[in-house]
Amino acid sequence: MEKLISGTQIIDSAKRMLKLTQTSEFDGDFKINLQIGYKKLYNLNTYKRFDAYIPIANGRAKLPKGYYEFIGCIVNGGSTVDTGINGGNPLVYYSKKYLSTATSTTPLEVTYYDYMNVVQEIDGYLDFGSLTSNATECHLYWLGVDVDDDGQMVYDEEAEEALKYYLAWKHSEFGNGLDLEKKAPYFAQMFDREAGILRGKIAKRDSVQRKYQLTATANAILNFYPY
Repeated sequence: MEKLISGTQIIDSAKRMLKLTQTSEFDGDFKINLQIGYKKLYNLNTYKRFDAYIPIANGRAKLPKGYYEFIGCIVNGGSTVDTGINGGNPLVYYSKKYLSTATSTTPLEVTYYDYMNVVQEIDGYLDFGSLTSNATECHLYWLGVDVDDDGQMVYDEEAEEALKYYLAWKHSEFGNGLDLEKKAPYFAQMFDREAGILRGKIAKRDSVQRKYQLTATANAILNFYPY
């Protein structure tokens, strides 16, 4: 399991390299550029896959911290009588982008719904509507980013080298009156080098994720659901 570090740690590494440890004047710019650098480093196709059991009340489930995109979920019950996690027939909501119901069958009595047609994301909640008015829990699968308990994004430790060079590069481009512009090409080159190394390390993980997304079925999700 990878070790995660805070954005502050990466910013501090860049500030040490730029000899800015005695000031917080540029911290706001560093925080903005860290988010931009992360997207350039990983791109949108490398968000991680997460799953968790989330309570439902009145047909709504609160989106988890770090949520980016819906993959699928199984909702318990859905019956007129709340019989707990094992009660009623499960309802499977799936995104056609990642899952299909066409390639397998299931011995369980399951009802499928295309997520785009029946679920809304409103004010930080997934709203399943009246279909799940009696459900109490769902098993949600999503793409997202790692966050800490306060909802702040955290980063793989191995990304620190590349991201600190990105921050130094962007700071040096503008210089803020300092004689740093001449160092910008060096920092940019180092970012490209470190980013290339890191992308090589995560290529296998991304390949596995894409294979899962292309071959998985909504039925396969049920294999993770304890009936």
